[in-house]
Amino acid sequence: MVALSLAAPLSATMVLPVAEWRELQHNGQIVLGGRFVQYSGINRTFIARIFGDGSLDFGFNPAPNDWVQSLAVEPDDRILVGGLFTDVNGVGRHGIARLNTNGSLDLIFDPGAGCVGSLTNDATQVRSIALQQFGRVLAGGVFTSYDNQLRDNIVRFFDGAAFFQNLSARAHVFTGERILIAGLIIEGTENKAVLIRGLGPTLASFGVPAPLANPTLSLYDHTGALIAANDNWKATQQTQIQATGLAPPNDFEAAILISLPPGAYTAFLQGKAMTTGIGLSEVYDVGPNVNAQPTNLSARAFVGTGGDVLIGGTIIGGNAASLQRVLVRALGPSLAGAGIATPLANPTLSLRDANGNVIANNDNWKDSQQADIAATGKAPSNDLESAVLALLAPGNYTAIVAGKNATTGVALVEFYSLP
Repeated sequence: MVALSLAAPLSATMVLPVAEWRELQHNGQIVLGGRFVQYSGINRTFIARIFGDGSLDFGFNPAPNDWVQSLAVEPDDRILVGGLFTDVNGVGRHGIARLNTNGSLDLIFDPGAGCVGSLTNDATQVRSIALQQFGRVLAGGVFTSYDNQLRDNIVRFFDGAAFFQNLSARAHVFTGERILIAGLIIEGTENKAVLIRGLGPTLASFGVPAPLANPTLSLYDHTGALIAANDNWKATQQTQIQATGLAPPNDFEAAILISLPPGAYTAFLQGKAMTTGIGLSEVYDVGPNVNAQPTNLSARAFVGTGGDVLIGGTIIGGNAASLQRVLVRALGPSLAGAGIATPLANPTLSLRDANGNVIANNDNWKDSQQADIAATGKAPSNDLESAVLALLAPGNYTAIVAGKNATTGVALVEFYSLP
């Protein structure tokens, strides 16, 4: 048994040293918080991190000046800490703070005046922290204000967590099952405002050969019911779309601005009058402050060779220090079960940053990260399909899906936001 040494008691009543809170990080390490000043004979004031075998992580040594009563590990493994303290590592933090993964104080997370005041004789303190969806945090305890705003004993605030801000997919748009289909899943409790764009003519200015001359958009809900459609974006909603600052550059391009309740949706991009060419489908989050977020973004299209591969893209928003855990998948063979006649037999996947630098390549998902991908519960169902699990900072990313040995067929690229 590992010994915890007693912190100086705050009253004449003797209390036992105790770790009041324990949180598990993704790498299996355990963060302990409570009223102690040593762990296994080694000085650690009120917080410590240990390995799975119980040994101390010597590199993790924050220094709050009073008891830690609550902990919450965020998806990127940063740690929210609540308690009776008024500073951490010598920096003022009243009752609540956030630590980087190495134990240093996260200065980007700034609660201002923090939690202060008390309606009782109890000392000001944060006794519990709960993570909610989409970067919201609940804190409860003994206080009368948070950052000088009146809040009696409970408050909710934003933590600046990373989130999906945009999805894009570029592919050669044909007809039938070879059109470009973008999908998104919205989770939460409120409606989410999104702008969906279908571009074609604009791509010529970026050197794209044979762009789709006149794209059309059709938006469907999870039942397959058509809920909105557009040919030329100025035909409807012109004023509202312009107000977003994201109006398509060309009058022949399509756009739909809509508020969607939580659920699954698909947007079909195809050429007017059965025309073909390279098109770009985009989904923008234009309502970031509601309690709802896209948690899955996908695109299905025909994968050819050369410039006719499927290119999926996403923009991750959030503060500069935040990280989003993302699973990217490239599916082909499993699409046959959904009735696709010509699925891509062996997709390959290349995840790249905004500068085109390769973050990771994958052919068959079991070749690397097998255990980690399986643990997400979202592993591809076919061994020939591809997947990459990555921790991504805010920025722009692309996922290029091609056929191994220049094979062709219909493929699906997906981005999953993971806790």
